[in-house]
Amino acid sequence: MKIFSRFNGEIIYENKEVETIKDCVIDAVKSGANLMSANLRYADLSYANLRGADLRGANLRGADLSGADLRYADLRGADLEGAKLRGAIGNNEEIKTIHAGRYIINIVEDFSYMQIDCQRHSFEKWFNFSDKVIFAMDGKEALLWWKKWKPILMSILDYEI
Repeated sequence: MKIFSRFNGEIIYENKEVETIKDCVIDAVKSGANLMSANLRYADLSYANLRGADLRGANLRGADLSGADLRYADLRGADLEGAKLRGAIGNNEEIKTIHAGRYIINIVEDFSYMQIDCQRHSFEKWFNFSDKVIFAMDGKEALLWWKKWKPILMSILDYEI
């Protein structure tokens, strides 16, 4: 099985002993391989241990990451559009950290708050902020980031407005 770069199609990791892309990705993570810019579009990575994986710039569009352990995974610049994330990063730790593009997100589920960069608010406040409020926090880039990541975070946290 091979993992290819999303940008130039080159092989970035290969394991001839596994039969699925999921097993190949898990092996790559275990071996410390760099999966930056990996093309994992529509891959079934459900319940995979991706803890600490370097997935910067990876194409995870439509991938099934439900139940996956994404603690300490670097997802900066990753394309997660349409990815299934329900139950992802589920763990017993009080604080969960997500590297999401330009911001690091700390989630404390027991106390129902989330810190993004230097802003700390309840889940309810975050998910009900207007575009104007988000824009005032850090400008146009923050608003664009929020429009991309808000539905992803709502899915991860199983939060409904």
